[in-house]
Amino acid sequence: MATRTKLEQIMTKLSQTALDYAQSIGVPIVVSIVDAKGVLMYFHRMSDALLISNDIAQAKAYTAVLSKRQLMKYIKVHSLMAIYSTLNPW
Repeated sequence: MATRTKLEQIMTKLSQTALDYAQSIGVPIVVSIVDAKGVLMYFHRMSDALLISNDIAQAKAYTAVLSKRQLMKYIKVHSLMAIYSTLNPW
C-alpha cells in the first residue's frame, strides 16, 4: 500500500473541511483542487450535487489560478514601476 504524500493529505483535509461544512448547511457540493498550472489534482463530488457542478467546480478552480497568476504579474509590474520611479524621479 502506497503512503500518501503531504500534498495529498492537505488536499484531503481541505476537501473534507469543505464537505463537512456543506453537509452541515445541507448543500451538496463538488470540490476541485488544481495545481499552480491549473491541472486537476483532486476532485470529489457529493452524491446529490448537480452534474453541472462537476464542470463548474473545475472551471472555478482553474479561473482562480489564472486570476491569481495575472494578479501577481500585475503586482510585480506595478511594484517594479514604483521602485523605478522612486530610484529615478522624473
